[in-house]
Amino acid sequence: MAPRGLLSTCEWHQMLTAAAATFGGFPVGLALGYTSSALPQLRDSPLHVTDQQGSLVGSMVPLGALLAAPLAGSAMQALGRRSALVLVSLPAVLGWLLVTYAGSLTVLLLGRLLTGASVGWTTVVAPTYVAEVTTARLRGPSGAVFELQLNMGVLLSYLVGKYADWRLLAALSGAVSALWLLLVTLSCQSPLWLAQRGRLAEARATLRWLRGELADVESELAALGTGRATGKAALSELRRPEYRLPLALTLLVVIMQQGCGASLVVQGVFFRLKDTGQDVSAIEWLPLASVVVFLLGFGIGFGPITYLYMGEILPPDVKNLASGIAIFFNWGTSFLTTLTFEPLEDAISPAGTFWMYACLCLIGAVILQLTLVETRGKTLEQIQQHFDTRKDVEPSDASSQDSSGSGGDLKG
Repeated sequence: MAPRGLLSTCEWHQMLTAAAATFGGFPVGLALGYTSSALPQLRDSPLHVTDQQGSLVGSMVPLGALLAAPLAGSAMQALGRRSALVLVSLPAVLGWLLVTYAGSLTVLLLGRLLTGASVGWTTVVAPTYVAEVTTARLRGPSGAVFELQLNMGVLLSYLVGKYADWRLLAALSGAVSALWLLLVTLSCQSPLWLAQRGRLAEARATLRWLRGELADVESELAALGTGRATGKAALSELRRPEYRLPLALTLLVVIMQQGCGASLVVQGVFFRLKDTGQDVSAIEWLPLASVVVFLLGFGIGFGPITYLYMGEILPPDVKNLASGIAIFFNWGTSFLTTLTFEPLEDAISPAGTFWMYACLCLIGAVILQLTLVETRGKTLEQIQQHFDTRKDVEPSDASSQDSSGSGGDLKG
């Protein structure tokens, strides 16, 4: 057992495996940030993209994510988590190739749609995979890396896009997606999925590599509930109480991602002062500062926690189906937010729009405070036990201090 605060060899195995999956956040960020840098160049390119067409180019990623997310659950169950990550890398590479060599708006839109499909699929599969290969001690840090990689991808897209041609930026983004394809190809399959498929020898070997030779692998295999949690569930089963609450909490968290707190209030105040003819020259820095605060708050709050929480609380019986539904709602609300922002500004003014979203954030924060279940230090089995019994389960010492012997950590 490694001293508290230090990582053992097997924990490094878990971190490396999780890092390969969470690296997928990097190409996701590149896809999300691409149009901010590329659109000004596309307007002056041989494609002659108009402002209206530019909005269409930007909306292709959330639309592709919206369409692809519901299919990810079935792919995870049929192919396995690792294989689903390999598969999702392919449309990303193809999409960026189409964008790089686009000779028409149609090809450009198709490329963006494919990269969007990869984005939606990645945000379903990667958090599920990370939750199933890591122990309670490492699950939080590993899950948070996904959002960190996403933000780094967005930042890199902004920086490179200032100096690189839009075709070169697309080519570099495709190269990053190809690198991710290589990383996930070298990763292990999810032990939970292997056990569910009856491939116990492979599940045992994978657990020994992830948990260490001294870990109680047999107890953990038994705790997986082989034959009970197959990952196959009908939509009607989500009405069962033990499934309904985790799904509702997941949907609430992903919906509340779209708009975040005090920075929106400040934005609203600035635009209210500007709309009423006040002199705002002394505080022209305020909108940019509010955006920075917004991104910082999102980066340490809703951003990483959303995907991590989804991977933790959804039961294995319905995880494939429910995670697809959750990400569908996530990208659906993102698409609607983007689509309705300008009409809302025209209808209720910019200040009113920001204040409306600030109120939604406040209401959501209160609801989340009252309803969210604490998962820190708990194994996935203990989290599921809470929803089964509706009683809080205290984390065990083993699960909160070290991964050795963490039987049942993959259940849930």
